[in-house]
Amino acid sequence: MTLPPWSYASTFPHLSGFDIQKLMHHITEDEVRKAIWDMDPLKAPGVDGVRAMFYQKNWGVVRTNVVEFVHFCFETQHVPINMS
Repeated sequence: MTLPPWSYASTFPHLSGFDIQKLMHHITEDEVRKAIWDMDPLKAPGVDGVRAMFYQKNWGVVRTNVVEFVHFCFETQHVPINMS
């Protein structure tokens, strides 16, 4: 099979079954927390203007809602339009 010149399918590596399983695993609270702590505290990652520092400093209060939101986005493969 010859791919058209505009096709990039042959340039991407193929994933093993193990790699696919790793990508499909349930996101843990620790992974969500690490992602938030890896952000620059003064950067606002979205249009809402809420800085990462807010989540870092208020993690004890917002933790459950943030983790549930991340799970929702991964499970539904959808980010609500008012959250992007």
